[in-house]
Amino acid sequence: MLFEYVNARVLARSSKLLDLNVFKELLDYKSLSELINYLRNSWYNEYISQMKEENLDNFLEMLKRAFSDEIEKVVKFSGKEIGRILGAYLSRWDLYNILTIIRGKFSKFSNEEIIEGIMPFGSISKTEINELLNVNEAYEVLDKLASMGIKLPFEINTQLNKLLREGDLRSAEFYLYKEFYRKVLFSISDIEGVEPLKRIIGMHIDLRNIISILILLSENITPSTKIEFIGGGNLKSEELNKLLSAESYNDALNILKETIYGEVIKDEKELFKIERKIESFIYAYTYHLKTRNFDNIGPLLSYISRLEVEIMNLRIIAISIEREISREETENYVIWLV
Repeated sequence: MLFEYVNARVLARSSKLLDLNVFKELLDYKSLSELINYLRNSWYNEYISQMKEENLDNFLEMLKRAFSDEIEKVVKFSGKEIGRILGAYLSRWDLYNILTIIRGKFSKFSNEEIIEGIMPFGSISKTEINELLNVNEAYEVLDKLASMGIKLPFEINTQLNKLLREGDLRSAEFYLYKEFYRKVLFSISDIEGVEPLKRIIGMHIDLRNIISILILLSENITPSTKIEFIGGGNLKSEELNKLLSAESYNDALNILKETIYGEVIKDEKELFKIERKIESFIYAYTYHLKTRNFDNIGPLLSYISRLEVEIMNLRIIAISIEREISREETENYVIWLV
């Protein structure tokens, strides 16, 4: 594959993206109109000009369209094989959005609340998302997916349906993550030059394993009796087993400090912030692949990662403006690459 050619193309395209420090300024904006006016001077203007009305729903849909179009352009000059690799990388967003709907239905959230958790990535359209939101129960999301014929990065089977019908959301989530990562890693197993992607996927698997253990410990549940690990992560088996045998939440945090994520979480104890710190670390790691080997997928993933972060941050800021969330609280959600 011509990684050098593709990486050179995306390096040139990166110049149009927003400056990495601009989000510090955007956090001070008080209205959606102010944010939109700022973006009129950026590559988003083409999409803003197509908005019929300046409201949050249309703004979030604009971000999704901008992202989808950019990915389509990259795939067009990259070729089918690299397009397949990017498809594997981005398919996690379909899983994320479906899980967001399932969790929302399980917790009896309103559709408006669930929509705010939907990310503007993935292959599922706004119309399809709305159809999924029209069901009443979590398990009905699976029935609707099957009837719509949507191709997913995981398999829907009777076991998954059974777990949701029984109200076992934790086991259903584990099943989905396990099947998703197994399928994704298999789909790229025969491709050369994708080692950076395998490492990144391994970090996402580590994150899910870590958070699963910490959630159980925060509820005073012994992990070793309730959990099995998702395979394919970067943490060594002995490190995972130590975490599994942790006697308390603080014990697990001390064990984590001895792993590759020790410097990432440092002295943080709050579960939500630990998850955000590891997520930010993964994005920062991916972003810094831009200056690495041009003979593999790294620089291309760096560009896609930066694009994801840019659109996620704009989404977070727009929602915070509309919901009048303080700058201090919003900063906890924004991802910083510098």
